[in-house]
Amino acid sequence: MRTALAAVLVTALVGPAVGQDAVKYEIKVCRRKAGDRCKVTRTGVEDMTVTIKDGGAGQVVPYAATLTEAFTEHVEAVGGDGKPSRLTRAYTKARVAWATPGVFGFEGKTVTIRRESGKSTYAVDGQPLAGTDAEQLDDEFKDPSVKRFEDFLPKETVQVGRGWTIPKVDPPAGFDRDGMRVTFDPTKRAAEGKLTKVYQRDGRRFGVVTMTLTHPATRLKMGDEALLAAGSAVTEVVTADWTIDGGPRVGTFGTATTVTLTAESPSGTVSVAGTSKFDETVEPADKP
Repeated sequence: MRTALAAVLVTALVGPAVGQDAVKYEIKVCRRKAGDRCKVTRTGVEDMTVTIKDGGAGQVVPYAATLTEAFTEHVEAVGGDGKPSRLTRAYTKARVAWATPGVFGFEGKTVTIRRESGKSTYAVDGQPLAGTDAEQLDDEFKDPSVKRFEDFLPKETVQVGRGWTIPKVDPPAGFDRDGMRVTFDPTKRAAEGKLTKVYQRDGRRFGVVTMTLTHPATRLKMGDEALLAAGSAVTEVVTADWTIDGGPRVGTFGTATTVTLTAESPSGTVSVAGTSKFDETVEPADKP
């Protein structure tokens, strides 16, 4: 199941504590380095509905999927771009439910991931992964040029409650598949971030950062290609509650996406509506 950069449980924004609003903070996210180890758990839920009305009763096609992953990750080497070039993941859980529940072949195994010359490969016990197992990991590793959450953080210090404009974002992933292709208007995208809370825990500084990304859509192709009605868009809200002191990353990250697309085509009215949600927790590898 494709999860893409970006969107989460929005915006019950936490106000700054007394006196905190005048303080400026540097949001320092630890870049990966050789020797890093952490435990990661992930869950994803997608619930979309495609409705086609051609003058008759119409057709309703649901798309629903869930993803569950848990693994311990060990970074062995980092490339010149600051991203891991060799790492291992010991998976205790790797499951997806699409039409029917399924278990990825690497559940209960250690996957070696290597990235060389812009290409990622995956192996278990020296044997390469293929098929849906490789495709699942490709969603995360295939294109190292895709910007990550930390790439959109401000370089300057920022006050709690103050925001910043994100100058350039990639279109949302997952909208060019299963016979559907959505065209987005890059000139009308809007993206902004905000530091909503800073606090101390276990001797570490944590920060809550939210980002809202709106992607207006112009065309929908599902058989016939059609112009989308005004207001058609994909909106992503990202929320991270994690360490911002430059030390090893600890905390939670989530994305929540809302899709609203409506078009008139020669076949009738077509609409795509739904939500997807992705949550991740990162803990020290030695935590019981």
